[in-house]
Amino acid sequence: MTREDLATILIFAIVVTGIAAVVVMRHLVGMEPISWIPPIPGRAGFGVLFAGLAVLVCTWNVYLTCIGPWLYKCTHGGTESTGGSSGLPVISGFFVLFAAALLPPSSGVGVFLLAVFGVDPNGLPMFFVALARGPL
Repeated sequence: MTREDLATILIFAIVVTGIAAVVVMRHLVGMEPISWIPPIPGRAGFGVLFAGLAVLVCTWNVYLTCIGPWLYKCTHGGTESTGGSSGLPVISGFFVLFAAALLPPSSGVGVFLLAVFGVDPNGLPMFFVALARGPL
């Protein structure tokens, strides 16, 4: 493993841990890790928008990674030309971060955002699953 590989793993670990920590601290523990964001009118509306975008991207990634190749295999008998990867691999994680920062604290919202963050097959946490399956 090269130094670049180790640096990549470290950067991804810091980003994944940071996003999950913001969601847990704000919505499950009740701390305010991003108190530098001033309270503005309509903040919750933007939070709902970012949460919806995270769900949309996660759903798109699930379709492109799991459902699309399965449908292609059922109709054409093989998966050699399905592509199988999303063009939006890590975007939903940042949408989850923005939603966690803007939505009012709620344990239900926190659990929901962590579920979206963890389920996305092309999201940041899945980098470590891919790393465990083989070299970079």
